[in-house]
Amino acid sequence: MLYSIIQYICSQVVVDSGVIPVLVPLLAHPDNRVVLPALRTLGNIVTGTDDQTQAVLDGGILPHLRNLVTNTRPTIIREAVWTLSNIVAGNTHQVQMVIDADLVPVVIEALKLGDFRTQKEAAWAVSNFTVGGTPEQVTYLVQQGAVEALCQLLDCKDTTTPTVILDGLANILKMREHIRESAVHSD
Repeated sequence: MLYSIIQYICSQVVVDSGVIPVLVPLLAHPDNRVVLPALRTLGNIVTGTDDQTQAVLDGGILPHLRNLVTNTRPTIIREAVWTLSNIVAGNTHQVQMVIDADLVPVVIEALKLGDFRTQKEAAWAVSNFTVGGTPEQVTYLVQQGAVEALCQLLDCKDTTTPTVILDGLANILKMREHIRESAVHSD
């Protein structure tokens, strides 16, 4: 509890300092030694409240994340996917912003083709998406191949990842019931 309070206060101080518009352009810096700390700082901010996440989104991070997931350095790809996983843990508006930026296919690709650590972050992203997304948003996620991509990681040796995947799949199945009920009631 105390850690959460301290983390919130620290993130809020960073947001209030006005540094986000300075950090976001650094994500396009040609030197990865500049990109990585800027990305980690922004990634830590989006672990905070929805308002803190929104401040980073309003700062224009999403196009940069799209570029970073194609970086040659696996650490940067992983951090970009981790940042996305925290953004989609936000509210439905923030999930929609990720959809509108066409980042869902990028997350699914990372889930399928990334190194194992990146795949774990992508699994978290999909699972978080299923918690924060509307039935329509989760349907879109499924249409992008999320279920198949998740299932290919179920047999990994890591003990946490299968649990995250199963939570995501359970949430998708729950959403399926909501979608079915909505269709029946709208007829």
